[in-house]
Amino acid sequence: MPSRRDRVAVVVDDARTRRWPRRIGIALTAALILFFGGGGWYFSGLIRTDALLVEEHPPEYDFTVTGVSPESITFTLPGTPPADLLSSETLGVRWEDGYGLSGPVLSRTDEAIAKQFTLVAGTLPTPGTTAAFEANAVPPDPADAGISYETVTYVSAFGEFDAWLTPGNMAGTWAIFIHGRGATPHEGIRILPAFADRGIPMLLIDYRNDPGAPATDDHLATFGIGEREDLEGAVAYALDHGAEGVVLVGYSMGGAIAMGFLYESDLADEVGAVILDAPALELGAMVDARAADTSLPLLPFKVPVMLTAAAKWMAGWRFGADWSGMDYLDERAAGLTVPILVLHGVEDDTVPIALSRELADRLPGIVELVEFPGAGHVRSWNVDPTRYDAAVAAFLDRVAG
Repeated sequence: MPSRRDRVAVVVDDARTRRWPRRIGIALTAALILFFGGGGWYFSGLIRTDALLVEEHPPEYDFTVTGVSPESITFTLPGTPPADLLSSETLGVRWEDGYGLSGPVLSRTDEAIAKQFTLVAGTLPTPGTTAAFEANAVPPDPADAGISYETVTYVSAFGEFDAWLTPGNMAGTWAIFIHGRGATPHEGIRILPAFADRGIPMLLIDYRNDPGAPATDDHLATFGIGEREDLEGAVAYALDHGAEGVVLVGYSMGGAIAMGFLYESDLADEVGAVILDAPALELGAMVDARAADTSLPLLPFKVPVMLTAAAKWMAGWRFGADWSGMDYLDERAAGLTVPILVLHGVEDDTVPIALSRELADRLPGIVELVEFPGAGHVRSWNVDPTRYDAAVAAFLDRVAG
């Protein structure tokens, strides 16, 4: 028969054995709270800075010119060359007192790379000049490229805004261009020629949180929830100045603003057609896609889906992100009847092309999707300007001819 000491030892061991699962459960729960709470807080901060915050992006003069002629320009080739330096896309080249266009790579050595070049404005850069590449491919002042425009002012419920107005038939259809987050009206000059050739004036607008424009206290974008009020003011300006209808042209977040206007504005019936380039049709899906391709800090695997969900919830709580309001692929899409042309780069890692494909699949006969292999975010024109311009021209001839 076991002694009293043995029986006590068994009872103690049994109690300790029963406590271990509880302790493990508490530890796991604490670890999960720390992982999802701390991780959600960290990644919600990234959502704010990378997806919501509106900041100006001045040119970065990171490329050193070593030689130039009227047909070519040569740059120093760093050890890890940026993609724009190696690209054969049509890109703007900007330096202190001039502007040009670069094209395909002509030659390359270990120290230098030569690209096709055309001077647009100013004087040729001298060796040692630092330059910047940019997708806009038009001088900061479009007048330097021979583009006529005037600066006008329009008013929305949020305030007073500037816009560029190009000439055309003021008593016909107007185009209104809405740029993307952190961009400027300058972004829309690439698509302008197709409208100018048809006598269609274009209003390229500033809106809330743009440099020098009225701003929200937090400087955060709402992807059309608030900004569509400013677009409504621009449409009203066009109508008040003779427009019989409008074509909306939106790049990236500008596409979301256009969609929000179509769904919610009392002036939506004035829109005869829409052109979208890489439209941000669902910010939540964009965040999901970026997170799925992002590695966790100090860990060898990607951000889990549940952590992304926690981060999005926290972004809603901390910054007011309205995920459902920024989803333009919801049931409202079924009510669209206006013709829509969507241009989208297949390699876009900011706005997945799957979003544009979904819109086109859901609205056959209304949405025409033109895909550009090899093109990144709002770089379809840069990859193939001829095909891009032809698609826009054919669409305009069909819907606004």
